[in-house]
Amino acid sequence: MPACSISRLFFAGLHGLNTLSSQRLFIRVNLCNPWQPTCDYSSSCFTFAKIVSMINIEVNRVHEEFGFEATDAYGHTVKIDTSPETGGTNFGVRPMQLLLMALGGCSGIDIVSILKKQRQEITSFQTKIEGEREQGVEPSLWTTINLVFELKGNIDPEKAKRACQLSLEKYCSVAETIRRAGCKFNWEVRVNTQQ
Repeated sequence: MPACSISRLFFAGLHGLNTLSSQRLFIRVNLCNPWQPTCDYSSSCFTFAKIVSMINIEVNRVHEEFGFEATDAYGHTVKIDTSPETGGTNFGVRPMQLLLMALGGCSGIDIVSILKKQRQEITSFQTKIEGEREQGVEPSLWTTINLVFELKGNIDPEKAKRACQLSLEKYCSVAETIRRAGCKFNWEVRVNTQQ
């Protein structure tokens, strides 16, 4: 099979993504040497990377100066606003708080899914999240996020701990997105504890 430029494949894939929004595209990547301009398709150093369709979100200003409403493709909405100190009216959630909410939801889905496959019975699940941001700079990123996972039910504590670890370190896309921005995570698991 003839050799092919990886860069041409990549940009052709991006072009296809723009023109065929519902199509899934596959791009070959040379794991042995990603910068090698040509490589035989039959080489064992190739694997497939998948690019899927873009997600569509609409954000509209609906309340005074800074009150926005975000809507996904299924019609679900989230209200967003800035703080009163910066001109907001508490119309909705702060944008950076949405990241913490997304982290709690994403990791929670992972953890429940993992424990369900292990036939653990969850009767209650709550995640408490605290975050610290950079001070005196713009943009101000999350530097440290602390999570406490509180589960109740017929649950093996070791399995719960492992599920939380797998979520935050392997499966949760939100956690990985935040981690790549330099944020550190601290977390603990509590199973059937009395508050």
